[in-house]
Amino acid sequence: MFLNRPDEALQIIDQVEREFSDSYYVGQFAGYYSAMAYTKRLDWQAAHDALQDTLNRHPNNLILVPLLSNALVMLDRSDEARRVWQEFILHFPNFSVENFEWYFTQAFGNADAAKLFTMGLLRAGIGDQ
Repeated sequence: MFLNRPDEALQIIDQVEREFSDSYYVGQFAGYYSAMAYTKRLDWQAAHDALQDTLNRHPNNLILVPLLSNALVMLDRSDEARRVWQEFILHFPNFSVENFEWYFTQAFGNADAAKLFTMGLLRAGIGDQ
């Protein structure tokens, strides 16, 4: 995912979205990958917007919800982040911030990179509740 080259990743995602605009899978995952690139750039508003837009169009794409909660905390919207997280946990009671961070550590092979995707959740104490 061009983890160290988020600008390049965003250009490619944008190109794929234009070329395959009617693809169900592109619609489901372009926001996810865009949000990952924006998170790497620490552009929390853009990450939030990409996630929220994708969830508005594909509300069952629930893997986006923890990322959305993380971005909300980083935007100083912790109460909203907790509310979003609590609704998510109702559906997945065994899900944890630690497991989410482990997943990203495995995917990236880099624990520091993975922390970007959970640092807001941890800062707000989300998952400890």
